[in-house]
Amino acid sequence: MARRLETLKPRVRQVVGSRVATATPGSWRAGKTSSTARGYGYAWQKLRADHLAKHPHCVYCMREIGMTGWLPADVVLACAARGIAEPLGTIGDHITAHRGDRRLQLDPTNIQTLCKPHHDSAKQREERCGGR
Repeated sequence: MARRLETLKPRVRQVVGSRVATATPGSWRAGKTSSTARGYGYAWQKLRADHLAKHPHCVYCMREIGMTGWLPADVVLACAARGIAEPLGTIGDHITAHRGDRRLQLDPTNIQTLCKPHHDSAKQREERCGGR
């Protein structure tokens, strides 16, 4: 009769308490409230949706590819002709941080369209450096 293979015992011991908690106290996830509680209720959501429908392209991407101020239909055609992806944005970003000022938060002239990569990098870098 064939012998069963023996399983090897682990050679590395797990240190007790070595696992890091997924949400540590003081992290950006701690104490999160809903978007409505932070002031982004129906009025903001409607304003954002209207803005993105009228201005679907990321302003930073448009600047990079030299199409600033173009109409959305012209951008689509030019991108197709160049063989590049259309620079769609999904974030309605405040040009000037509103810091709780409801009037500034809901000002349609204070919103720009950004893609997530530009919102999470270039825009954050500008805000940390005091730009815009």
